[in-house]
Amino acid sequence: MTSDAKIEEVKEKLHEMEDNAADEDTAFLDIYIRFNDDQEKDYCFQITTTTRFNDLYKIFETLPIALRPSLFYHPQPIGFRKSTSPGYLTEDGNFLFDEEAGKTKSSVIPGDELINSHVWPGQLILPEWQFNDFAFYSTVALLLTLALYRLARFYLTYSRYLFNQSNHQASKCCSH
Repeated sequence: MTSDAKIEEVKEKLHEMEDNAADEDTAFLDIYIRFNDDQEKDYCFQITTTTRFNDLYKIFETLPIALRPSLFYHPQPIGFRKSTSPGYLTEDGNFLFDEEAGKTKSSVIPGDELINSHVWPGQLILPEWQFNDFAFYSTVALLLTLALYRLARFYLTYSRYLFNQSNHQASKCCSH
């Protein structure tokens, strides 16, 4: 065996040892994430202690359902905050958070930070949503356009009716 091959073999063994050590040091943590900005939609996730806040975006990319508060928000959150509300412990060992838990929160946490260094086990993480002005004003413009269209149709129909009524009255008047 040449020296280069031995060096590569040692490097591979070191990488395997590092991977095994990393697997042994990795612990798990339960966190709760609030979807749809609704207290009824707090879901528990088990993550590793090496998970970063940026990794939470995968949830919003992979689930094929709308997790944003309404149509007028962007589909992806712009960041995450942790709730400072303690929540309530149930008989089963789960946490329940009330609506006020979304009001007591920290500042937006940088995405490259480890979740483990910012939250306690069972703590609620709140996605920070950005309002989608374009979707809102497009919807308002569409609704106004439809309302004006219906109003114009009503006005045209009513004016035809009045015109026909006046012609009918005029023909009665002149025929006597």
